[in-house]
Amino acid sequence: MIYARVENGIVTNTVRSDPGFAARAGLIEMPNGFEIGDRYDSAQRKFTKAPPVPPPVVLELTKGQLTARLLQMENELNALKAQVAAL
Repeated sequence: MIYARVENGIVTNTVRSDPGFAARAGLIEMPNGFEIGDRYDSAQRKFTKAPPVPPPVVLELTKGQLTARLLQMENELNALKAQVAAL
């Protein structure tokens, strides 16, 4: 039988165990199809799937855009250096 360790409503670990140990350890029997990261509502005694994670955003910048950003950062750095030197 598979049991879940649930912290703040989120499955943080799963364990294959016998019912006696699971009860002593405060583990919750988990149905098939659920995994770490899924949710558990203790009031309803029900597991639900975690919301889907959106795909990462990939930024594609041209060489010119990167060069412009680098020059901007260099100017910001020089301004900060001037502020520190004035202290």
